[in-house]
Amino acid sequence: MAALLAQNLTISGGHPEKLILDAGYFHDDVIAEAKKHQILLFCAENSDRQRVRKIYPKSLFTYDAEQDCYICPAHHQLSLQSTVKATEKTRPYRVYSADNCAGCPQKAGCTKAKGGRKIKRYPEDEGREALRLHMARPESKRI
Repeated sequence: MAALLAQNLTISGGHPEKLILDAGYFHDDVIAEAKKHQILLFCAENSDRQRVRKIYPKSLFTYDAEQDCYICPAHHQLSLQSTVKATEKTRPYRVYSADNCAGCPQKAGCTKAKGGRKIKRYPEDEGREALRLHMARPESKRI
């Protein structure tokens, strides 16, 4: 993506205000590059990945920044459990978990884990969530 934007800059003398990409470009590096150059990005998430899964994808959980927690599709809270620092091979992330999955009627669609559902939050997740919200707007769907 960075190379394509650099090529566009060379040819046109500037970056585009808007950029429409297919779902194959829904990646953290593309989202970050568009944000870096203040480009309004239109890029749907690849839904094929979600259809293959038998459990609810992370995208169905809502992150609440004020409370620093996730809310699951059944409206239960997943609280911060731990923070994992970056290593040479991994990115940093935070782990959120729910403590009330056992009696939830949606458990079969959410997790098979005895300890309940866990969600990992990476630094790049904020950009993904912002793009999902942007793409859910009626004016974005018209494009």
